[in-house]
Amino acid sequence: MVTEHPSRDVADAISRAANELELGYGTRLLQIGASGGQHGDPVHYLVKWRKGWKFFLTEPRMNRFRELVARHKDDLRVVPYRAAVVKDKAHEGDVILWEIAEAKGLPDWTRDMASLNKKLVEMFEARRREHHPNQPKAKIVPVECRGLAFDTLLSKLGMTPDVLVTDMEGSDAFAVLPALAHRLKIVCYEHRCFDETNSERLLITAMARSGYSQYFRGPEDVVWIRR
Repeated sequence: MVTEHPSRDVADAISRAANELELGYGTRLLQIGASGGQHGDPVHYLVKWRKGWKFFLTEPRMNRFRELVARHKDDLRVVPYRAAVVKDKAHEGDVILWEIAEAKGLPDWTRDMASLNKKLVEMFEARRREHHPNQPKAKIVPVECRGLAFDTLLSKLGMTPDVLVTDMEGSDAFAVLPALAHRLKIVCYEHRCFDETNSERLLITAMARSGYSQYFRGPEDVVWIRR
């Protein structure tokens, strides 16, 4: 059942799936697109609930990365890492993310909106202005970040996760598709941005062919498991 707390519902689904799959002490969770680790983030709850897990949290933007580091500075289970995940090794290096610049009067979710796809950010900004014309107009600005392919990221971190959680504003396939070769137990990605283009069909087909079944689907995120 979906409640008024969708991020907690996603965290609860991941936690229940982990229990069913007997993922206990030492389970490694990798999150791509952690932003500042806010309360609207499902991993925020898992860090509190799963005391025996290790969390590798990646965020490419320096301002949000600093927030992430400050939030978890006293927790040795949490490893923050600054990078964006790109399509493949050919796209590694300096990349541009597009974000909504902070400004007074903007809703909190705009702080977490950043994508490799400028048109997607523009679409969400236009929709916000349409539904909330009294809110101020926002600027969409470029942010230079380091981009790594998924397997390069794993090499840098020195681990392979058991659980993958992505919030990449439409670029989740850059992490999810290469992750399938590693036979992870739980994969959670954000489907909200895919809904705009119907491109989630590629991921659904790939997940099913790799032996995953859909465990939970909320208004923004979907959880798959591999038994």
